[in-house]
Amino acid sequence: MIYMDRIMKFSLLTLLLVIYMFVSCFLHASAQEHAIPKLIIDDVGLQVTLLTPWHVYPNSTFNATLVIEATEDIEYMELKITNITTFIDENETSLPLPEQNSIRIDNFTKGQRTYLFNVTLPENSSKVVVGNIVCEWRIKQRTFFNSAKFLIAAIVDVWKEQVQKLQDKIIELEGNLTDLQSELNQTRHQLESKLGTTQRLAVIFGVTTALFAFTTVYLFKRKPQVW
Repeated sequence: MIYMDRIMKFSLLTLLLVIYMFVSCFLHASAQEHAIPKLIIDDVGLQVTLLTPWHVYPNSTFNATLVIEATEDIEYMELKITNITTFIDENETSLPLPEQNSIRIDNFTKGQRTYLFNVTLPENSSKVVVGNIVCEWRIKQRTFFNSAKFLIAAIVDVWKEQVQKLQDKIIELEGNLTDLQSELNQTRHQLESKLGTTQRLAVIFGVTTALFAFTTVYLFKRKPQVW
């Protein structure tokens, strides 16, 4: 059983390498997940919500959308992305900003506008992607300012993710092997019990047969007595 367990673990490790090769082929593509809304500004007459995938991969490009909603009539509104960072070798590092990193809307009546931008991650990026924005707007001759630092997405560690899945699978298989070993032991005990009963019955039957044969021969050879 130990030998079979080692073979199974080796096979799973081989499968992990194959999966990683396939995953690597798609790391340059955009991480496709359902966008999750994150409210990052909620102020007088203005709300800004971020839509991005929750998990992204290093060495990939993904889309992010800012949904800008005027809850009152705004004379003008200007929003600017000031910084996008990630971690490289445990150090927080700034990423290139989008070519158009700001948006201005004049006479912004109640409603929504969207601002789409892309984020490109280097191969050795890790942990998270974080953004900074500043916003200025005017309502009824009053000017408002707000800024926010917010989480854009979490970066998936491909190796860690696959190894964790492999470990979970090994634990599951070890549980199955334990259950199988228990069933085999139970079956063996039942067979040994039945075999022992059969052997005892065979011995009893053999002794009984021998006694019967001996008695028969004895009675047959015994001479009748003369009175």
